[in-house]
This record gives sequence, C-alpha cells and structure tokens, in this order.
Amino acid sequence: MNTTRSKTLDNLNVVWTIASKDILDAIRNKLVLSLILGLTFMLSMPRVMSWMLDPPYTEVLVYDPGNSDLVLELENSPQFRVSQTRSIEELKKTIGGMGFGLGVEVGVVVPTDFDPLFKADGQPVLDGYVSWANRAKADEFRTDFEQQFTDLLGQPVNLNFEGNIAYPSRDTALLLGIAIITSVTLILVFGIQLVPNLLFEEKQTKTMEALLVSPATIRQVVVGKALAGLFYILVIAGVVFVFYSSAVVHWGVALLAMIGCGAFGVAVGLVLGSFFERQQEVIGLMMLLILILVGAMFVYMVNVQVPSFVEAIIPWVPSVSLAKIIFASFLESVHWTEILRDLGSVLGISLLLYAVVIWKVRRSDR
Repeated sequence: MNTTRSKTLDNLNVVWTIASKDILDAIRNKLVLSLILGLTFMLSMPRVMSWMLDPPYTEVLVYDPGNSDLVLELENSPQFRVSQTRSIEELKKTIGGMGFGLGVEVGVVVPTDFDPLFKADGQPVLDGYVSWANRAKADEFRTDFEQQFTDLLGQPVNLNFEGNIAYPSRDTALLLGIAIITSVTLILVFGIQLVPNLLFEEKQTKTMEALLVSPATIRQVVVGKALAGLFYILVIAGVVFVFYSSAVVHWGVALLAMIGCGAFGVAVGLVLGSFFERQQEVIGLMMLLILILVGAMFVYMVNVQVPSFVEAIIPWVPSVSLAKIIFASFLESVHWTEILRDLGSVLGISLLLYAVVIWKVRRSDR
C-alpha cells in the first residue's frame, strides 16, 4: 500500500511540476492580467454603449387590463416610453430576460380598480417587476418610479416589488441568448488560441524532447499541460461569470459549465498543439473550428431553420451543449437530466480528444 501511495504522490508531483511551470510563467509575463483586462473591456462594451446612448426618457413595460388613465398619461408624457403587453405572463417573460445592460428594466401591472381608487383620493398600489439580474435595484426602481408617477399625476402612487422577481424564459430571453453565445465564444476562442501555445513553445525550445526522455511519462506530460490549460480557461470563464454574476441563479450549474468549457477547450487546444509545430500553421483551422462552434450555437439559440439532419446533430455539438448548461444556470428551475446529459456528451468528446493527444505524443516519442 505504501508503495502504491508513494508512486501516486510521485506521479502527482511530476504532473504538478509540469503544470506549475506554465502557470507561473503566465503569471510572471502578465498573461493572466492581460486576459482579465481584455475580457473586461470586451464584456463591458455593450453596457458602455447603453450608457453613452442613454435615451432622454424612462422605458417602462405595462400590463393594463383595465385601460386606466395612468397609461394614457404615461404615453402622453415625453418623460416616458411605454410598451404594453397582453398578459402578465408576457410581461414577466420580457422583463425576465433583461438585466444585461440593454432593454426595458421595469414592468408595471396596473390594477383594474386603479381609476376609481385614484379619483377617490386613495393611494393605489401597482405591482412592479424586475428581473432576477436586477433584483438588487428593486428599491432604487421603486423610489424612482413612485416619484416620477407622483410628479406626473399630482397624487401619491405606490409600487410593490416585494416578491415580484421575473426569471428568464426558455423561449423568449433573446438578450440572454446573445449573452450566452458571447460567453461561450469568448471562453472557447481564448482557450483554443492559448492552449496550443503550451505545446508550441515546448517544441520550439526543444524542451518537449527533454520532457519525453525525462522520468515523466507521456500521460504525465499531457495531464500537466492540460492542467495548465485548464488554469487559463478557468480564469477566462471566471471573469465571464463574475461579469454576469448578478444574473446567475444556480451557481452549481455554472460551475459545471465552467468544468465543461475547461475540459473541451483544453482538449481542442492540445490536439491542435500536438499535430502542428507553429501557431501560424493552424490559424485557418482555428478560425474554421470557431466558426462552426459559434454557428451551431447561433442556429440553436435563435432557432434558425436548417435541414433535418443538421437539426439532429446541432444539440450534440459541444459548444451548444455548453450554451444549454450556462442557459440553465440563469433559469428559475433546473432540469438535471438534461444538464447531466449535455455535460456527459462534452466530457465524452473531450476524453476522445485527450486520447488522440496521447496517441500523437506517443508516436512522436518513437
């Protein structure tokens, strides 16, 4: 038993030595810092644009089953831009998909007895709705809208946001779908571009040969490089999820998505790094692969019409499976069977790619 334990510890030590070298190099040459700053800039652009193009009016989504005078006053006021829904369910679906820096952020349900109560000098209470992503802003919205409605009507109007949280819908959250496509794309693009360099640098500096003739086995070399690549991708995924942290409902599901992104991104990167000598040789292949992965997500999320055989394949594309898992982390309820199935398909494909890498490195060692 002691021999087995000692051998296991030796294996782990060798793997960690290989991985830690690349991780420390990334920290020393400020690659990690540049990744964080670059991703933060990219992810901030939609919100920066929304602030720069901030309209001179307040957007509000309204469900008004009683055709109240309030909505008429809002529509006639240049201070507001009003959109109406046909049901409270439609209002919840629309508001639930917001909170990503774009679109209307507050929904208001006007009670059918608003006009009689208002004319009797009462203080009518309207139900206000915000998305899960904007739940921390509920008090701010309540104060702001109560003041604006009171100024407009000349009489106090109260809003109730207590418990009125709208979650994204599986079929109507367009902005959320765009955010998910962007997130998966950034994680995979950076991963697929960075991870091959772990092997390219070793080949160019001739240290790969030294590793293969050292006590380190082929599997240890691959696992060590995989751990270093996983570190890169987890940094990228961490920045993405921190940026959208207010919208995440299920952090356990988000963690599974990060694991899936790491496993697949590292596997693809190592395959490219093991079959080619320099990054210049794989730029075209990288672009084609990224185009396929992103295109598959777009087809699935936007529900683009494609031939039936393509439609059957699309859900099993790893990027689509990862997008579905991330999407589930933003929803109110979780279907664990679907999540585990999608994660299983991603990990299965990743394991096959790792086997290809080990086979290729072993052939190179002959």
